[in-house]
Amino acid sequence: MVRLMGLNRDPDNFPNIYKKNSEKVIMRRVYYKLISLDVHNSFDYGCPLIISDNEYDVKLPTLPDDQIKILHDFKKGLSVEKSGDEIRKLVFENSINKDIALEYDAIVLLREGLNAFQNFKLSVKTSSLHKVTDKIQNFLDNKIPSIWEYLQDNYANNQLEKLFDVPRIKKIEIRINVQSVLMAFYYLIYINEMNSTSDSETSSSGKDTNGSNEDLYFDGNEDGDNDNEHHVSESPNYKNSKSKHYQKYTVRAFETALSLFKFNYDYIKYSTQSVTLDGDNKQYKAFKFFSAKCDTFILNRVAKTFLRPFYFLCSFFLKSMNSEQGLIFSNFIPMFSNSVDASVVLKW
Repeated sequence: MVRLMGLNRDPDNFPNIYKKNSEKVIMRRVYYKLISLDVHNSFDYGCPLIISDNEYDVKLPTLPDDQIKILHDFKKGLSVEKSGDEIRKLVFENSINKDIALEYDAIVLLREGLNAFQNFKLSVKTSSLHKVTDKIQNFLDNKIPSIWEYLQDNYANNQLEKLFDVPRIKKIEIRINVQSVLMAFYYLIYINEMNSTSDSETSSSGKDTNGSNEDLYFDGNEDGDNDNEHHVSESPNYKNSKSKHYQKYTVRAFETALSLFKFNYDYIKYSTQSVTLDGDNKQYKAFKFFSAKCDTFILNRVAKTFLRPFYFLCSFFLKSMNSEQGLIFSNFIPMFSNSVDASVVLKW
């Protein structure tokens, strides 16, 4: 339907149809939400991406230059010919556009990850999977605050947004959605590394593997077009490298899952409390202020990210009961990152 309507082309291509800037902004917002929906549908249902990288030229929605200047002058304390309500509307409109741009930055990375992890026809280098997960992790670490920072009263990524009480709901939705997908990617690498390490030990012990290691252990394509890529049996350091990667992505998967689980736990607890009995509780106040009367909307988003971490944690703890697997929870705690989310989880 989008293609038939031409929404995959920027409105500037149709000056006789879209004459108002406000109309162009709405169409651009709609299209970028569809790109986001495409990615999350692909992730949730395991289907290919519908929208390809080279079929759209839609610009990110932005305010006109004159309106940006008004916000800039207002922020600097200069006189502007706009009422308080008009300024407030511009701040909200600008915030929406910035959130869409932030979400698109994340979507570009998630598209790259989906294309890598869903490439079943061709062999994919393990290093390529590591590279894309590292990119997504870097985005979370440097481009968007942690879950718990968003809940602080004094948090201010933007002074104008704080002044006009712009909700942070969209930003935290982006955060938990990206974390949810990243946790799944870490889990897939963890499973692959675990199976590869296990098969390697079986092979080295002389037991029959029925040739199953050929594809698993080949760090490259089947033709071996890279002279530096060798089969596991030809590389003396391969096993140690595998163990190192296995450990790293096990910790990452576990840390990310616990962070999402903790946020779900706290928000569900808040949603079942009453203002009469718990209104003076610091955490209750933080969630109430953050929710901005959109509790049902947020609860839906939070609950969506619950199942995968829950399943993974159940699986992890069941495996940890078997000492032969070497998956002991206490062994991974010292290897958690120094992020705010990890600190909150560890304290919990």
